[in-house]
Amino acid sequence: MSAPTLVPVPVLVDRALDRLWRAKLAAFRLPYETDARSAARARTIAELYGREHRWWEVLSRHTSSEARSAYRLAVIEAAAKARGDAIFWTETAAYWTARADGATTAEADAARWSA
Repeated sequence: MSAPTLVPVPVLVDRALDRLWRAKLAAFRLPYETDARSAARARTIAELYGREHRWWEVLSRHTSSEARSAYRLAVIEAAAKARGDAIFWTETAAYWTARADGATTAEADAARWSA
């Protein structure tokens, strides 16, 4: 019986980010002609950005503090951007969910900011 092949963390993250990129492209193509579909689309996109954020965090933890500073900073910035995008899409999903449930625009805005 042979030993399992160990995949280096950067390779594992690269593969995951590639899958996520394709999934996000598909998610952005989801229909959004109704409030309910807009909410579902936004939830899907939020989840994908959340996963992306976690994968960047994996790479950040794996990257030693002795790594080239530009590389390390780029990883940290990518993680922060993905986290911000996840928050934006989570709030957007809350807005469209409220609208689908019959909320006014003002009520939906309040729901968005409390997400």
